Amino acid sequence: MTSVTLRKSTVRRLNAMRRLLKRNGISFSESRLFEELLRLYLRHWRGTGKKPASLRRYNLDGKHYRIRPLYINRVLHAAATQRAMHTGESLSRMLDLAIRIYARRFLESLLGSHGQVPEPIRRIWHSRYIGRRLREPFFISYTGITHENQGASLSWSGKAKFIPRKGLNLHQVLDLIRTAA
Repeated sequence: MTSVTLRKSTVRRLNAMRRLLKRNGISFSESRLFEELLRLYLRHWRGTGKKPASLRRYNLDGKHYRIRPLYINRVLHAAATQRAMHTGESLSRMLDLAIRIYARRFLESLLGSHGQVPEPIRRIWHSRYIGRRLREPFFISYTGITHENQGASLSWSGKAKFIPRKGLNLHQVLDLIRTAA
């Protein structure tokens, strides 16, 4: 057991996901959603292969964030922590990004194929998912830099970059896959 800090808007989005799933006969706990979204994140995220000196802290001021318990299996936690060490992100930031970026994809996949969802609703979600699948594949790369790290003062910035796969030659694609964090 550990905890993560998420933005208020991200927690609202997570609760809306749970209500939408419940309306369609699917009951997921918050922890189960965290697991599924972290899996999606780890499957799709690519970094530059650079390692920071230590893990980053996220959401230090606290007033705009909510602390949520994180109960996930040990293998997923180890993989996510390893990715956090390689990309220089915090586990909280990774989960926040996964909820904001991959929640729609997860809902489309689940509601478009789950047997308990009524057929007309399932067809709508399935068509959205198929439409998403027709998009060009891309890589997401993250870079971060620490500006100041002294005692109680930490200043850093990060940059996410979406790299379309179209136009890359085989060597560039393999290099992006090889340097993935």
